[in-house]
Amino acid sequence: MEHRSRFLLLILGVLLSVGTKAETLSIGKQLDDFTLPAVNGFAKNLTEQRGLPLMLIWVGDCDRCESHLKQYDELTKRYAEKGLVSWVIWTPEGQDDSEAPDVQLPVLKYSPKLPNAWQIQPQPAVMLVGRDGTLDYLFVGNLRKNLEFANHALAIWLGRDDLVHQR
Repeated sequence: MEHRSRFLLLILGVLLSVGTKAETLSIGKQLDDFTLPAVNGFAKNLTEQRGLPLMLIWVGDCDRCESHLKQYDELTKRYAEKGLVSWVIWTPEGQDDSEAPDVQLPVLKYSPKLPNAWQIQPQPAVMLVGRDGTLDYLFVGNLRKNLEFANHALAIWLGRDDLVHQR
């Protein structure tokens, strides 16, 4: 019950910035489309993922986040048979892509200068986006704790009977 209360309070405090206006981000709301360039590979578009469950992992500047992201990669692999796709969204402090997280998941580069980019605050945050493009789950704060929440939510959300146990 304590986790649920904390989760609900965190959701209430989250804002989604779209351009210069701020909107409250709410569970069950259709997310606005965005296209973000990938650090290594092709740009990713939210609308193109419709039909697949999507986990967005917003890491900000990713100060020492790689070990946690590798656990998210493992989680994604465990739910691959259910169609789960995961993207890391990274905010570089400069123009140098060499600072990008070194992980197997696609790393997208956020910039407020992109015409249709939106950003979630605070970061880090994990969003589970449904097959229809609606926000189904949102966890903000520590990536390690979010991993636990995401693991349990994925088990429920994707109809998996067994929970994946994390260290």
